Amino acid sequence: MASSSGTIKCSFKSVSIVPKKSNQQDAIRIFKIDTKTGKMILYEDQLQLLKSDKFKDYKVCVISVNGSYRTGKSFLLNFFLHCLKKKCQSVQGEWMDVNDTLTRGFLWEKSAQRVTDGILIYPEIFLTKTKEGEKIAIILMDTQGTSDHQTSYAECTKIFALSALISSVHIYNIQNKLDLEQLGVLQLFAGYGAMFSDNEKKPFQDLYILVRDWVNFEEYDFGFEGGKELLTSTFKAHQQSNLSVIQKTIKDNFEKVQCFLMPKPGNQVETKGFKGNFNDIRKIFRNHVKTFVEKLLTSKNLVPKKINNKFVTVEELFRFIDGYRRCINENEKLCIESIYMATAEISLRYLVNRKVDEYKKRLGSCTDRTQAENEESKILKEFEKAREMKLGTKKLRGSFKQKLVELLDALFNEFHTILDYEDELGNEYIEQLQECSTLEQAEKIKHRILKKFLKMLKSFNYLNGAQEVPKQQLTGLLDKVYTDFLMLFDHVIVLKMEYIEHVKECITLKQTSKVKETILKKFLYNTKNMDCNEQLRDCFKQRLTKLLDKMCKKFYTLFDLMNQLIEKYTKAVKKCRTLKQAQEVMSEILGEFQEKGEDIHCGKELLDNFKRRLSVYF
Repeated sequence: MASSSGTIKCSFKSVSIVPKKSNQQDAIRIFKIDTKTGKMILYEDQLQLLKSDKFKDYKVCVISVNGSYRTGKSFLLNFFLHCLKKKCQSVQGEWMDVNDTLTRGFLWEKSAQRVTDGILIYPEIFLTKTKEGEKIAIILMDTQGTSDHQTSYAECTKIFALSALISSVHIYNIQNKLDLEQLGVLQLFAGYGAMFSDNEKKPFQDLYILVRDWVNFEEYDFGFEGGKELLTSTFKAHQQSNLSVIQKTIKDNFEKVQCFLMPKPGNQVETKGFKGNFNDIRKIFRNHVKTFVEKLLTSKNLVPKKINNKFVTVEELFRFIDGYRRCINENEKLCIESIYMATAEISLRYLVNRKVDEYKKRLGSCTDRTQAENEESKILKEFEKAREMKLGTKKLRGSFKQKLVELLDALFNEFHTILDYEDELGNEYIEQLQECSTLEQAEKIKHRILKKFLKMLKSFNYLNGAQEVPKQQLTGLLDKVYTDFLMLFDHVIVLKMEYIEHVKECITLKQTSKVKETILKKFLYNTKNMDCNEQLRDCFKQRLTKLLDKMCKKFYTLFDLMNQLIEKYTKAVKKCRTLKQAQEVMSEILGEFQEKGEDIHCGKELLDNFKRRLSVYF
């Protein structure tokens, strides 16, 4: 009997990577063999769909089935699909209802010809979390069968190689028996792990040897227990043969190797009229396929994909897929060395990209050149210590290190340019502020300069649209300059009013000159301890000097006007014979002073002060 696998307790949800036309979806092809050239064709548009933000950061478990054609690989995958879809619908307990129909996402037919062409994946990604909270995306993958009399041995090897390199759970689907011929094909791919002999962990993960239509159940029972006994017995019986070498290679390089013996699904499944009804499938097959599926999908048995002993995300995995495809196409004879060098190159390229992205993020927080230089040094040290730097040849690693240095230097130069531009715009703001006469003008110029800066930032690579830090830096600089402007602006106004108050008490021109000198000294003394821009300080000192000179000149003009009108009044009043006439002369003189004083534009306060002085004299 089948051993119990336990109930699947994970909660699942699915994300479709293609638009749903109906509830029934078919697997999509991501690779196929070009029959004219023998090269593997990558369907890039399909792969791009797997880079969705919804799951790109999830670790990924890829369950693939490989083996000879017409052995029920696609049929088997539909049981995994059916289970996952039911669990996404929160079906509790039994997911294989005898009255239900098997989900048909991977096509199968009762035919002598192959059905699956190339490598296909189901267009839904199934997302779950382990009890530890680890996020995992599950991808189901089907492969073209080997030995189909339509595809050469070399082409079959390429498909097998690519699927083995992509998957984290590899189901090797064989028919009826377990022998040297069927196991021998695994040796090449298991031997790939020999290049990692200096690592403690094994390069490949879970291998399930699934023997379909097992008939010798009286000797070895169906399920995992019978499979374990058969595998042990097979290897033991061939200790002196080539099979012992295969056994060692497989065990040395797969983290887990298990065998499962599956009964026949029944005669009705063998007919062309079979539509997938569970009721038409033998109960014993349903029970064992249920055990097998649930074993692989339980939380503790979900196996995230690792490459070079490092877990990879969905997004990272598909960087390797294209790299492996190129390696397989470029090598007429697929060998360990070629796969190893492809893995090394892909890993180092991704390491460079990752370190460049990290430097971009760190640059975004840097505020000066020293910080940026220090971060670049840290990135290079981290790169040299990375585990990927043990891969490939010294020459290959050196070339990628040089590439990283060039990319980091380019980003640093961008950062340097931005700092220079910040300084340039800060100086530009200071220059333009010196021409401002109102706070409103200063505000408008600040916003115009900031807008100009943000437009320029869009052309820089390292920012990746994250303009907040450099924007904050320039905003802070402009705000500081504006605050200095405002402080000096207000201080000049205060000193201007103070000058007016003192001038109102002056009765000689000499006194006004002394007041001017006192006000200027006060400005220098007060601003000396202010944390403000020197250029603006000098500008406002000149402004204040010009302002005082101008006001002093107006004072002189009013003073002269007042003396002229007093003299005029004195002459005119001597001719007056009555008090009324004298009052009329005084009124005319005051009116003339008001009219001519307004033309001087000295301000109402100073004009009124002199007017009172003139009235007192009268």
